[in-house]
Amino acid sequence: MFGVAATLLTAVLTVLPPERASAAGADRPAAVSPKTPRIHTSQAAAGTASERRARTPPVPAPPEFTFAPPPLGQVGIAYSTPLTVSGGTSPFTWSIVAGSLPPGITLEAGTGLLSGTPTAADHYTFTVRLVDALEQTISRTVALDVTAAPVFTFPAPPAGQEGLLYGASLTVSGGTAPFTWSASAGSPPPGLGLDPQTGRLSGTPSAAGSYPFTVTVTDDAGLTDTRPVSLVISAGPLIVLHTADVSTVPVGGIVHLTTRVTNTSAVPFTSVTVRDTLVDLLDDATYNGDASATTGTVAYVSQTLTWTGDLPAGAVVTISYSVTVASPPGET
Repeated sequence: MFGVAATLLTAVLTVLPPERASAAGADRPAAVSPKTPRIHTSQAAAGTASERRARTPPVPAPPEFTFAPPPLGQVGIAYSTPLTVSGGTSPFTWSIVAGSLPPGITLEAGTGLLSGTPTAADHYTFTVRLVDALEQTISRTVALDVTAAPVFTFPAPPAGQEGLLYGASLTVSGGTAPFTWSASAGSPPPGLGLDPQTGRLSGTPSAAGSYPFTVTVTDDAGLTDTRPVSLVISAGPLIVLHTADVSTVPVGGIVHLTTRVTNTSAVPFTSVTVRDTLVDLLDDATYNGDASATTGTVAYVSQTLTWTGDLPAGAVVTISYSVTVASPPGET
């Protein structure tokens, strides 16, 4: 068999067998069959398809941002958060191509780290761009809020008077809502309470005196402000006196109660409000719905009697009502 070589291929030619060659004549060369040569692929030269794929380098995945929205920043508080990426080919280059970072914050070009100490509260929007070693580029718009710590802004609370309704708001500016107020040292005057959700100091003072205490507000980011307060409760010029017609009464008995308000000053008072909370009294008694007043108007809502009216100089108003004594809670 004679071999004919082709590029990367081997061609095989078919020739006459020896006996047919002898019949044709020993002195002549064997006749070559006119059949088309059969061509066989040489795997040794070309290699298998899987081998060719193995020699092809993989295509790198494009970069993709993986960081969540950056956390809130606070003025004057050190800040640090990384902007992360997956895929791509390092090294990466980070940059800001639109908008601006909060003053005091920078973006590390080689690592994507946002860090620094913010100096101004605001809502900041900027566009981050990343370029990898193969010049693949991605961009993303980012929002970062910076807030200032809360600061008390209320003036010194006005003086109150024993027995008269009192209210004052302990206001703040800055910070991040919601806020929580508390008396962190001392306590408000008896009868007054500080609403932890609104910062409203309210109630009806029950004892005259000077009451120092400290108020603290905490915002949603955990930042705080603290301020000392001193509240004076006086005994006049409006004097409020509570009395009952009996000191002991059996179950089912009726107690008649009186609230007497006197203007001891030489000037009139208009739109005066006096509240009498009956919560403790009604633990083991029932209000009889019979409140009345010698002047002004009186109303009963949510276990509280409220009188409203004018008090001329030296005037007295008497508010009367009654309750029926019931069995103490838990007893029959």
